[in-house]
Order: sequence, then structure tokens, then C-alpha cells
Amino acid sequence: MFNNKMFNNQQSKGVKQNKWGWMGATLVALSFGCVAAQADVGTASSASRVGAGDGWVGLQLGTSRLKSEGSDFRLSGNYGLSGGWWLNENIGLELGASALRKGDERGEDNRGTYVLSVDANDYHIGPRFSSGRHAVWQYSGSAGFLYSRAHMSLKEAFYGLKEPGEATSRSTGNGYYVAGGVTFAPARSALGVNGAVSYSLWLRYRQRLDLISTYRGDQDLSDLGVVASADFRF
Repeated sequence: MFNNKMFNNQQSKGVKQNKWGWMGATLVALSFGCVAAQADVGTASSASRVGAGDGWVGLQLGTSRLKSEGSDFRLSGNYGLSGGWWLNENIGLELGASALRKGDERGEDNRGTYVLSVDANDYHIGPRFSSGRHAVWQYSGSAGFLYSRAHMSLKEAFYGLKEPGEATSRSTGNGYYVAGGVTFAPARSALGVNGAVSYSLWLRYRQRLDLISTYRGDQDLSDLGVVASADFRF
């Protein structure tokens, strides 16, 4: 029953997983190379721009819809923590972690019912862009490398004709994320150059490559959602 939903209980993807691991390591290396290059620019301009090296740490809360081949998930909740450092007026480096919970798909036919559930913990690193981080209203964007750890469970019931069944699987995978949004950053005059909070609304897409191992082959797991964040600037 529901053979297209069944998955193998394995935690690695061998050669294919290693390939994406090397790609992720390359992206991280390029990001830190960007940090080194931009740090020189920020140092040179710090004398003429107040707060050229500002950092931030923030909380995120949102909702998104998971998608995988042949599956139709309901909306799920997600929350996270991120932080970073601005390298100049428009570019910063961001890293963070987030949790996606209760991504469920439910189905039924004349043989029984099933519930496919996915929980994922995601870790990301990449550049953040701003149209001008000292402006009150800003257009923002980010993109980079994503590492995911997922727990999946499949529960089946057969209208009492036989015992229900359950299968679980844990898997890790790499991928990428892209996000864009608008940021409101109030003036920091009350607390000087530091201590203000900025508020952002993001549209975010995340792609986890070859994360789900099924009997029909590895499948990607993606999600598209809306995220609100509040960042404390220091």
C-alpha cells in the first residue's frame, strides 16, 4: 500500500552525498574568501562610516509548505536563530539554524489511510545583501549553502482489517537556500549607534538535494514559505 511513499532506512547517500558535500564545502570556502576581501574594504572605510562593521543576531518565525515528488504536504511551522556581520554598506555574512516541524501529508483510499510526517533541522551559511543597511527601509536578500537533518515517519492504518504499521527514517543532506524581502530598520538615535532592532519579512525557498531515499530512488525535499524576523544590531 502506498509504495510510492515508502522509504529506505538509511542515513547516507554514498558517492552522491559526497558530491554535494564537496559542493557545499566549496561554497563555504568562497563565502569566507568573500569575507576576507570585504574585510579589507570595511577596514579602509571605517574611518569615514560609523558602524561599518555592525553585527546582528535575530529570531525567525514563519510557515512554509514542503514539496517532494508525488507528495502534497500541509503547511508547517518553522523557527530559527541567525546572526552575522556586515562587511560594508551592502554585503554581510550570515549563518544560522532553523527547525521545521509537523510537515504532514495525509491520504486515504479503499485499502486504508496513511500519514507521512517530516521534521527537519537546517543549518545555513551565506551572504546577506541590503540595498543600504543604514536606511530606514531596505530591500534585502540572502542565499547560500544549506545542511539538513531530517526525521521522517510513515503511519498506515487498514480500517481494522489488519494491524497498522509504522516506518521511520533519518537522513542528512546538503542543498541551498534563496530568500528576498523588505526590512524596516528604525533610527538608532535613542541608543546611539548600537542597540536598535530591525524587522524583516522574507519569502524563502530551500532545496534539500537527494534527502529522501525511497524505493524509487533519492528525492529532493524543498519548501517555500514566509518568514518574519527581528534582528538586534550591535
